[in-house]
Amino acid sequence: MKTIFLLTSGWIWGQSVNQPQMGVMVDSGANARAVFGVSASVTLGDPILGGVISSACSDWCIYKTASAVVVAGQPVAAPAGAAIFAIDGSTAAMYFIAVKQLALWQNGQLTLADVPVDGDVVGLRSSAGMIEFAIRRRESTWVVNAQGAIVDFIPGASGPVMLLANGILYVDGDDVVLRRPDATEVRFAAPGAQWFSALGANYVQIRANGFSYGLRVDAGHERIFELPEPAP
Repeated sequence: MKTIFLLTSGWIWGQSVNQPQMGVMVDSGANARAVFGVSASVTLGDPILGGVISSACSDWCIYKTASAVVVAGQPVAAPAGAAIFAIDGSTAAMYFIAVKQLALWQNGQLTLADVPVDGDVVGLRSSAGMIEFAIRRRESTWVVNAQGAIVDFIPGASGPVMLLANGILYVDGDDVVLRRPDATEVRFAAPGAQWFSALGANYVQIRANGFSYGLRVDAGHERIFELPEPAP
């Protein structure tokens, strides 16, 4: 079963103190900013951190700058370049793309770890300390566990992949596809999608053709909407 959602947008400027915080996005200037409101009415806060290459947020946020991982304002030296994150409670797994290095964030410390799988890592999932990897091999994309056993296959995946707690998010042509464990899909029109980031609990940020979009991913509430960008 497939459901198609067309892109919708809408926001108001002028932040209300009563608006809930949806999460934290990375704007086009590489600044992390809090996102307030609901999907049809979104405003941004002031910059939290500049020079952000990658980020992930749940109940807390972790950021990757050019050469550090930053949590609660504290930078820790890390390999250069972007990272893929998977937050798991108070810990996080991360994969540094440029150097193909896996690491774990625990108790305020960054510990490097071996990558136990072959292929290009394009996504991570961590649950109760167990890590799964989205791996791209010869233009095919698989989900494997830390022992290298195949858990799932992602047909048609042609861009970024995010392994969610209750599904898989990936790009197939001009669509972003949210696939549930029972193989049902919800598709969202987002041509040029090239980057995913965990915006907050139940929300993902998508970068596509120079625009930012938010995607609500909890079952029964799926919706895509445009995120505002600060004036240049």
